[in-house]
Amino acid sequence: MKKLIFFILSTLLICNKLMANELSCSYKWKDEIRSFFLDIKKNEVISKSDTYKITVRANIIQDINNHLYFGAVVVSGKDNGYRLTILNKETLQFREMVLHDPKVEFQTSAIIEGSCYKIN
Repeated sequence: MKKLIFFILSTLLICNKLMANELSCSYKWKDEIRSFFLDIKKNEVISKSDTYKITVRANIIQDINNHLYFGAVVVSGKDNGYRLTILNKETLQFREMVLHDPKVEFQTSAIIEGSCYKIN
């Protein structure tokens, strides 16, 4: 009985590790290196920035061909938009695009590129 319980607990822990990944990521923006963490869950990706004290939950859109696509609505004052991120799960490089509402007078859409590494 003890072996069965041990086997079940071990299996659950292994499955949990396969479903959740924690990454440390960074990118360069206007000569400044910015860092954040990604916590990849089954249906969402949680992005945490200690520098800016921001936590963003993004929905996983698609997981296909070793690429993870996830996105979230961006709300900042009167400026709304959508952030789309593509993460190459093999190289752990990412590209992120933020599209803002066309009503915004100035163009604030941006594309950033960076890389991550596993921390667990």
